Amino acid sequence: MRDSVQPLGQRDIRRAVSTSASAPCQDETEYAPGWYAIAEPREIPADRPVKLRRFGVDLVLFRDKDGSIACLDDRCKHRGASLALGNVKDGCVACPFHGFEFDAKGECKHLPVLGAGAKIPKAMNTRAYTVREQDDWLWLYWGEFSGELPEIPRFEHLYTSKRRAHTIVREWSASFVRVIENQLDPFHLPFVHKSTIGRNMPPAMTVNYVEEGSRITAWPGEARTDKHAGFFIEFCWANLWVNHISDQLDIVAVFAPIDATHTRTYLRTFQGFVTIPVLGWIVDRVMALSNVKIFAQDEGVVVSQPQSPLLATDEVLVKADGAIIAFRKMYARALRSREPVESDRAAE
Repeated sequence: MRDSVQPLGQRDIRRAVSTSASAPCQDETEYAPGWYAIAEPREIPADRPVKLRRFGVDLVLFRDKDGSIACLDDRCKHRGASLALGNVKDGCVACPFHGFEFDAKGECKHLPVLGAGAKIPKAMNTRAYTVREQDDWLWLYWGEFSGELPEIPRFEHLYTSKRRAHTIVREWSASFVRVIENQLDPFHLPFVHKSTIGRNMPPAMTVNYVEEGSRITAWPGEARTDKHAGFFIEFCWANLWVNHISDQLDIVAVFAPIDATHTRTYLRTFQGFVTIPVLGWIVDRVMALSNVKIFAQDEGVVVSQPQSPLLATDEVLVKADGAIIAFRKMYARALRSREPVESDRAAE
């Protein structure tokens, strides 16, 4: 654990962030590379394509013949129509305008106007994205890569015992970086959440944090030799977060960037103290109502902050902001290197 917080390193961050960051982000280079949870698999049906906006880009998602989810740029290379307005045919997405069909790799497999067996120009192929399903999340790898992809992040302790899981979804008019930073900040609780989870919390507190590889763990209170002994919050690159409240209760969130100023946040509660079907369902709904209220309290403050540049460079931070400082440095390193955060890369 660090005994003191180092200066933010504004020059490094300014070098890493695009000078056009004050404009609505349409450039993929604004987003650091890595695995991002972008949706839940249940949002992608088997019988039709779905349009999602992520990273400032319109995407079309559909299921192939095997039921696996595929993701392409939403615009047809022919005339620019939205592929999401089309249909799924033989494991391909078919454009609604002229029936051009694209497979999971983005290859154009059929041009009806040319007839069967016609040679299809490679220029008609569209961009495909690498997506995977894991832990009931849909993950997309953002950025270029060569060789083997890094592992998809997960919190192992969530899957070692029987628990119920329930998810709520909320869209924020804020950048995903701002939303993540809010979740790395325990000392806002007595103020923003004074009527809920911050009730009776003292405003003066010590915030400890540890950065190890692709993870940042923080907690209020005394220093620990075991960072996971008791309550903690933990961020895992690139957009996965957990609030570990007890051995029977964790709240997990993913922060899916819609564009530079909008984020779709998924909040999933894992609880193991009431797992009987009917009673568990009731507990899930009660906790969901509480989380919606807490979410709304956070959102009201976070959307009031400046949303650009992506990484703020003009704030005066204090020692208790150590986890936020660590996150900004981690993000700036990934932007600068254009490589995902790995254990050896995150260490300083």
